[in-house]
Amino acid sequence: MIVRIVAGILSVPFLVAGFFLTAGGFDWVEGWVFIGLLSLGQGTSGLIVWRKNPELLRRRGNAGEGTKKWDIACLSLFGLF
Repeated sequence: MIVRIVAGILSVPFLVAGFFLTAGGFDWVEGWVFIGLLSLGQGTSGLIVWRKNPELLRRRGNAGEGTKKWDIACLSLFGLF
């Protein structure tokens, strides 16, 4: 669980860099608002689910038996991009 939290926090600089480098600079106020709201929303929902049902996060974080190979491939690509 801690590994997932750290990975989520460490992914933010990559998100910011990719987002603003494609926009042409870091002076885009609306972009910062978007990143802030996105981080706040994901962080808040993750904490709520973690407090209410940590087993749900564990189950959703791992590919289970019967998970289709294409689903794993799509999720891996989604994680990279």
